[in-house]
Amino acid sequence: MQPYIIITAPHSKCVNVLERTCDLVAGKASEYLYEIVHQQYPNVVSLHSSNIYRSEDQCDNEYCDLNRPWAICRTNYWSTLAKNIKEVRGKYNPIFLIDVHSYPATESETKDLDVYLLNTTQFKYGSKELSHYIKRNINSLSGGGGNDKIMLQYVKDLNNILEENSIKRKILIGTDDNAINVIGSSNGFITILIEFNENLRDSRIEEICHIILQWIEEEIEWNTMITEYPNFDCY
Repeated sequence: MQPYIIITAPHSKCVNVLERTCDLVAGKASEYLYEIVHQQYPNVVSLHSSNIYRSEDQCDNEYCDLNRPWAICRTNYWSTLAKNIKEVRGKYNPIFLIDVHSYPATESETKDLDVYLLNTTQFKYGSKELSHYIKRNINSLSGGGGNDKIMLQYVKDLNNILEENSIKRKILIGTDDNAINVIGSSNGFITILIEFNENLRDSRIEEICHIILQWIEEEIEWNTMITEYPNFDCY
């Protein structure tokens, strides 16, 4: 069975670049990663860049934070992503979901890093807010499929291969309202969130994307077939 790679960049479109209302290099990094993976796996990779402006103040098909649970049933972005997820699960194995972000180099904890990884997969059932939203709107979206210990190992594996290639990085604990990662891990996908330093040169971003491809190729050796999946009632 073939692998499949889903790449997301939900914060890649800005309302105002000067005020940094988006992830400034997430679009570029996700496109690099897509092109590099596509060369090796041309028919089994998809890219979901943001098609609307990021906003914390409203959520519709023009403005929304697409990585939050309230965006799931309100935006075309999620209807497309949900369709992609439903089409590939059960047909491909393993399935990767790589959520691409970027951060300003002014953040004290991460300013000297090239990237950091957010481990959000320990929140298998999400926060109370997400669980309540799921219960009201989506049938068993965060139930069944994911194995948190296995998912954490994938994060560790990527961290190790980045270290071996002299990439400055660390693993941080993510928040439990990260909708893309919660849904990815609950579907049993190999799910990671990677944040690129916005001061990186293009060549460094590209180098890191090649290392991610190397990690994908190594993880493909793992073959645990998931047979039970949560449903998207709103699509």
